[in-house]
Amino acid sequence: LRVVDVPEARIHASPDLVFKVDGRDLHASGTVTLPYAKIVPADLTGAVLASTDERRLGEAPPDPASTFRVTSNLKLALGDKVTLETFGLSGKLAGSLTLQSAADGASRGSGELGITEGKYVALGRRLDIDRGRLIFAGGLIDNLHRQAHLAAIIEAHQLHLHLVAFLDDIGGLGDALRGELRNMDEAI
Repeated sequence: LRVVDVPEARIHASPDLVFKVDGRDLHASGTVTLPYAKIVPADLTGAVLASTDERRLGEAPPDPASTFRVTSNLKLALGDKVTLETFGLSGKLAGSLTLQSAADGASRGSGELGITEGKYVALGRRLDIDRGRLIFAGGLIDNLHRQAHLAAIIEAHQLHLHLVAFLDDIGGLGDALRGELRNMDEAI
């Protein structure tokens, strides 16, 4: 089932979901397998999102008594044809996550996504990724631990770089990596 088909992403999904409705409460559970996905996000640097408290003039706010309270417990499993290209990072993604959301909108995740056959470009250098991991340990989805083992050939020297950091985004990984590469250049 193709669920997304735009220039930035083409994603196929195989859902096996159960929905339970009890009054205003809606709960979703089950597994969504992504056998194929090609994700190439547009560069949205400088883009601004609308504020969560934004209201349109003349429009009545939604009545909380008429909206659903949605919760979920879903497993997301990646197939062997899932790729990502963003901010100089490219490769195949693998792994699975268990995602849980509460009625207040908080989403938590546990599991691990890995990158294989990966490449990362920083400061004009192309680095081969031996192993990269996004580790979700039950915390909020936006608080994850990224770990990357990178191997690079710089000026005919074989270097092995190990980065482990709590970072806000892939761009943060790039900033940390650039700092490490600058330090290595001084040592060479």
